[in-house]
Amino acid sequence: MIISKCKRLIKDQFYGTENFVINWDNFKKGILLLIFCATIQICATIWYVICYYIPVTKQWLDLDFFWPRMIWSCICITVNLAVLWLGYRYRCHSSWRTFIEFFSPLFFGLTMVYSSYTLGVYSPVTLAGLVNFMLLGLVFYERKILYMTTIPVMLFIVVVCYLSSMGYVRYAPAFSEQLNNSILHKNWFWIFTMLQLYLPILLVSIFLFETLLSQWRKRENQIDQLSKMDALTGVFNRRFVGSFIGTLNEQQYALILMDLDFFKNVNDCYGHDVGDKVLCRVAEVLSANVRGNDIVGRYGGEEFVMVLPATSIGEAHMVAERCRKQIEMEIFITNGLYPLKVSASFGITMSSDQLSAEQVMKQADQALYVAKEKGRNQVRCFGEFLKFS
Repeated sequence: MIISKCKRLIKDQFYGTENFVINWDNFKKGILLLIFCATIQICATIWYVICYYIPVTKQWLDLDFFWPRMIWSCICITVNLAVLWLGYRYRCHSSWRTFIEFFSPLFFGLTMVYSSYTLGVYSPVTLAGLVNFMLLGLVFYERKILYMTTIPVMLFIVVVCYLSSMGYVRYAPAFSEQLNNSILHKNWFWIFTMLQLYLPILLVSIFLFETLLSQWRKRENQIDQLSKMDALTGVFNRRFVGSFIGTLNEQQYALILMDLDFFKNVNDCYGHDVGDKVLCRVAEVLSANVRGNDIVGRYGGEEFVMVLPATSIGEAHMVAERCRKQIEMEIFITNGLYPLKVSASFGITMSSDQLSAEQVMKQADQALYVAKEKGRNQVRCFGEFLKFS
């Protein structure tokens, strides 16, 4: 049960469609950074203890440095876990949230600085880890927090490089002199150590990068979807309808233009909130009466457009008539609990190779005009309009 709850929590926090990690505030990001920092510290400490108690690996460690390193690691892990617990307990306190925002990157930078000193500032795990977390910081944190952490770290590395090259401090004091004076890339223990210590950093980096990339893709998809949809009714907007017609190329299609009759009176008498409900319900009726490859869009105001590829004028007329009857039968309850009924007029036309998309839309608009002139609440085709001209 605990494992399932943890899985659900991770899924909601990292992969929830409305809870993007990049949208988190600095407090949540700080808590996440402390969790990853504790994970890396614990893995490194476990490795250090195992190597100390195995004779074949113990020879490559500096035994005089072992206990100071262990004491420092235990202090860091204790502080890390204590701050995590306090952060969860006092997460509603603004002062504590501010403390976490700045403490987490500074504490992480401090532990990384000490680890780079003990393992060697030129070691692959130090350089790769620094690059990984700088890249993550660029997309994860604000610039001021990132620079506040990386600048002291880089300055410390420069100082350690200088002092170690001058012989004032030992290079990589976690390892024995025998190991440091050997050809490192030929020593199996050194290679295994670098891989083992870099593995948690690599996994954390991959996890975060994968999470951020997947959420960016979701955000891009949402933005793309929102750019196509009408915010009120949930059907396609006018711009997408135009681009959809452009993708049909030479394929013939029927176009239905619909306009609600006397809709201005609905807004004036019952209010715009009732008018919005009417528009949403009409959009649902239209969407329910089209095929999967047809589209319904809001053309503007109370006007809707339906594009039906590979459809004859007779089939389009049947669709429009069916929609008209359903709209006429709908009963809307107003704020005063009075029933409200509306009607709609439809204009239909067919595309052809000789007509542009604008001309096809103009023909549908002319057919719609005839429907309104002849009494509204009816369906008219552009061919019928020619009889009256």
